[in-house]
Amino acid sequence: MEHTYLLPSVMLPNWKNAKISLRGAVFQHAAASLLDRLPDVQNLTLDVLILHLETRWTLNSPRVFSRLRHVQIMLMISYEDHDKILYIVSFLRVALLIERLEVHFHGIATMWFANEGPFRQEVPPSEYTHLKNIRVTGFRGERGQVEFLMHVVENAPALQVVTMDTTQRLSDAWYPDEVKPELNSDALDIVRGPLLERLPSGAKLFLA
Repeated sequence: MEHTYLLPSVMLPNWKNAKISLRGAVFQHAAASLLDRLPDVQNLTLDVLILHLETRWTLNSPRVFSRLRHVQIMLMISYEDHDKILYIVSFLRVALLIERLEVHFHGIATMWFANEGPFRQEVPPSEYTHLKNIRVTGFRGERGQVEFLMHVVENAPALQVVTMDTTQRLSDAWYPDEVKPELNSDALDIVRGPLLERLPSGAKLFLA
């Protein structure tokens, strides 16, 4: 059974599938709250209308997601936070058993090829040994997106499939009649070579 909730106020250890809707949330605060209240969730969708990020790599919670396997993160990035995208890894560092990760970005026009924010070399060591499939949509060639993707790929030795998409697929759900943008191959060219160099042997790369 899937549950949709703004934010649980008590521990809900029996929830295995959850869709959490957040509005104007600070990502790290919301994630820490979910850790305390949904310890046994296995499939999680985070629908974040306006995402705010703090500049820190770890969450203030003693818990980890011990059963989480599939995560879908739907993010509308605010203007002041588009340079902090890499800090999303604070969530992955407490969900090391993830097998499938989807991140759907809905950003602003100035995100295209923006060259601001930290580099992945600043992220403390992590290894996502169970991660097999990652999909990123709304890719804009923005440094934070690139660094986030490279960090995950470099630390996922069992990775089998990587899918990149410049179309903002998050818009499909919100505005189904909106004209979809054309493929931007320049953004994909930024990551094509580096990804092919870093992917495990036999892993597949799809750029769309």
